[in-house]
Amino acid sequence: MKNLTQDEILRLGAHFALHLLYRDQHDKRTMSEVTAAADYGNLWELLAAGLNGPEPHPQVPLDEIIERVTQQLSLDAATEHARRKTLDEVWDRR
Repeated sequence: MKNLTQDEILRLGAHFALHLLYRDQHDKRTMSEVTAAADYGNLWELLAAGLNGPEPHPQVPLDEIIERVTQQLSLDAATEHARRKTLDEVWDRR
């Protein structure tokens, strides 16, 4: 896997955040269910790495997190289409 710049990591983190927020609203998850998920730990690590650079001794290597997040974002094309449609509708209302 190629090394991502901090900017690319932040962009991936932002995209993953949108994915998680849409998924969790769609699935009507409670806040305790949401924050207990490993996905949010991965999001935290992505955003921290994008802002501060990678941790010198991470619990999970950043490359593994990036690979996992990238896989999650590309798994379900139907969900991605629905999420984009919802985002377009939200932007149109602004």
